[in-house]
Amino acid sequence: MTELQAAEGRSGKEAGVTEIETPLAPIYLGGRGIGKTTRCIQQAAETDAYIVCHTRKMAHEVMVLAGRTGYPDIRFPITYREFFTGQFCGRGCKGFILDDLDHALQASARGVPIELVTWTGEE
Repeated sequence: MTELQAAEGRSGKEAGVTEIETPLAPIYLGGRGIGKTTRCIQQAAETDAYIVCHTRKMAHEVMVLAGRTGYPDIRFPITYREFFTGQFCGRGCKGFILDDLDHALQASARGVPIELVTWTGEE
């Protein structure tokens, strides 16, 4: 089941999502299909930010979900590859929303387990 399919079956509640405030940006933790991507779409609609997705397929699924949840005019999401290599149009962009960052980190590690992650707690 894709995240889009899971989102369609959900009532729109964000139960089970934990928000962690950091100086850089809030982090939303939770399982699949509980509203994290929907929250990304809402934020993108409010701020005109790019959503960054793991794959092009997921970017298309995000756009379908955005249309079905009333936000059809968000910027088309970019992939992590495009984000890390600067292959996007930044004109007028207000920021980035990193969806499923763990997938990008795992793919970057090329199958080698990530054993620990740290996050600097300063601005």
